[in-house]
Amino acid sequence: MKYCPNCGAELVPGAKFCANCGAVVGAVTAPAQPAPTTQPSQPQPAATPTQPQAPQPPTAVPPTPPTGVAPVPAAPRRRGKKLWWLLAAAVVVIAAGAGWWYTHQLYNLGHTRFRQSTVYAFTNNKEDSAVGVSARTAKDSRAYFQFNPNGSVNVSVLYREDSTHVVAWVTAGTYRLQNGRVLATMRDTGYGAQGKTYSKLFTEQLKKSNTGKQGGEKGVYNLTLSGNYATTLSFTLPHAAKAQRIKVKAPSPAVPGKQAAFDAAALMVRIQAARK
Repeated sequence: MKYCPNCGAELVPGAKFCANCGAVVGAVTAPAQPAPTTQPSQPQPAATPTQPQAPQPPTAVPPTPPTGVAPVPAAPRRRGKKLWWLLAAAVVVIAAGAGWWYTHQLYNLGHTRFRQSTVYAFTNNKEDSAVGVSARTAKDSRAYFQFNPNGSVNVSVLYREDSTHVVAWVTAGTYRLQNGRVLATMRDTGYGAQGKTYSKLFTEQLKKSNTGKQGGEKGVYNLTLSGNYATTLSFTLPHAAKAQRIKVKAPSPAVPGKQAAFDAAALMVRIQAARK
């Protein structure tokens, strides 16, 4: 700041005359401003390189169920359990089939008895021959061999006495299966019953007067089996010098006792009850 040399008043910067006394003072220059002091720049630390981050898997966002509807859980898979049920059912079916087959077989060559009541029937052709017939029907001049699971055998012979009456003669014994043959040993006692028809012998009350007891065909009877057929028949009687062989021109098919038309064992029980 400068002052007038004449009066001492403060001069206006750049003025040529004093504003107080008017004395010439020349141009007044403003004092120079000191230059700003620059601070030395500090060295900047080197930038630390950043490690690249591994990409993160996207987070699965469950679907938002519709408003007001509860989500339905998925049904559990039961394929393993269903497979076990199928296997168990298959085993049961196979076992049932095997059991049915076994119990419905009439006999096995390794056994000594029939598994169920089995009947073979023959009809006379000539004195030394016979024809195998089905036991599903009861007719005149037929012989029925009924083999029971308990080892007993009943033989019944049917014939017509006259035009109005028929007769059934029955006897009993024991038997065994051996090497594809049936060996039947008959007792020396037989029973007979008379009726109008063979079916009425089982349905009507038997009278003692219509029954009789007589000697049976004691001896050993031999039937040869082939599958479910009896193909030969022979027998040996005590008074005979040798066994008599009867030719069977047609095999006799085996018929289960429940399907046979004549039940020799049942008739024998009825006759014995009527004679008491």
